[in-house]
Parts: sequence; C-alpha cells; structure tokens
Amino acid sequence: MCEGEQLTVPVIASLKAELLKHLESNEDDSDVLKEMERVMFEDLSDRYSDQGTLHTTSTLDPHIKGAASH
Repeated sequence: MCEGEQLTVPVIASLKAELLKHLESNEDDSDVLKEMERVMFEDLSDRYSDQGTLHTTSTLDPHIKGAASH
C-alpha cells in the first residue's frame, strides 16, 4: 500500500481472514511456534469481531469484486 492510503473495512476483513488462515498450526510446527500461532490467532480473532458489519461493508464496497456472493 502507498503511504497515506487509508484501509477500508472490507480490506481489513480480507487481511484478517488471510492472516487467520496462515496462523493455523500444522503438525510440523515446533511447540514454541504452535503456541505463538495460537496466541496470535486468539488475539486477532477478537478484533473486528462484528462479522455483520464486515460482510455488509464488503458487499457495499464497489472495489471488492464478488463480495455480494459471500
């Protein structure tokens, strides 16, 4: 992103979903990494937790293609 750009709610929702997906542990992760992923996942999961608002703004944002189908 360019400096000075503001993030929209749909962009935040998309980034949050992508981050949560990457924070899922897999069996090859060390115990320390699994614990770090768990803590970060829990912390991020609580942020922007109003899914109704996130989905509504995504649907209404013309920059998000196909959002209405989600």
